Amino acid sequence: MSTRNTCRDLSNVDNGTPSKQQGMENTAGGSSLGKVLSSQGPLSLQEWSELSAIEEPPLTLKKDSIVYSEKSPSHYLFTLEEGWACAYRTAEDRSRQLYDVFVPGDLIGLREFSLDNNSTEVIMLTDGRIAPTPKTALIDSVHRYRSLADRLLAILIYQHNIISDRLKSYAHHDATTRIIHLILELNMRCARHENRRTNCLNIPLSQSLIGALLGMTGVHVSRCFSYLEEHGLIQKEKGKIKILNYKEMVGLSHFESDFLSRESELGNRIGLS
Repeated sequence: MSTRNTCRDLSNVDNGTPSKQQGMENTAGGSSLGKVLSSQGPLSLQEWSELSAIEEPPLTLKKDSIVYSEKSPSHYLFTLEEGWACAYRTAEDRSRQLYDVFVPGDLIGLREFSLDNNSTEVIMLTDGRIAPTPKTALIDSVHRYRSLADRLLAILIYQHNIISDRLKSYAHHDATTRIIHLILELNMRCARHENRRTNCLNIPLSQSLIGALLGMTGVHVSRCFSYLEEHGLIQKEKGKIKILNYKEMVGLSHFESDFLSRESELGNRIGLS
């Protein structure tokens, strides 16, 4: 008999009772962008209807499909409903640099919202689905409903915090600690979308991609994962990572989940409460 622990849901058990916000969401058509923006606080029925009206039908994409190319016209904001994606940027020496990773519930193209052309190339890492919202229509909606702009700003700052915290880890920590930080970051981001915490994480990232994101070789990444398994911090199998000692991993990496999840607090400060 296997002695391995099964994945645990670490959140409070939901009682299954639909909230008022869920009822409005269903009534208004369930805009994917609206679901993301409502993480800042409840949307009004008018705002739900507005976002549902301008959001285009979702697109189903295969692995390796290009969401948009670098320097292509920036016409859409995309909500990643399912699957994972990544962003590349071309350096001065023409090499491609992995810039960021997107998980379900992320907004793709928000950092480039004010630009005429995209500054990165975004590619699907897995099969998935994205919901496009035309920028021109969204700008008109923002003019009608100021709180939508505040919500977009709060999420933009959240995205910036993720990258800045990852860069801080990159600059001050050794390779193994960088891996720990990335695992905790991705676990937090996925849990935020699913609205529950779990000790299991499906990461569709190859060791070479993780290395490119953290400035390491694929071989070095493999050694770091082996070290973490040998010391009882994680269990890795077929793309799934099970966190065995969350508290120790947080202590080793100085991971600041509060810092990375303060966009709701920011929303309150800018008038979204």
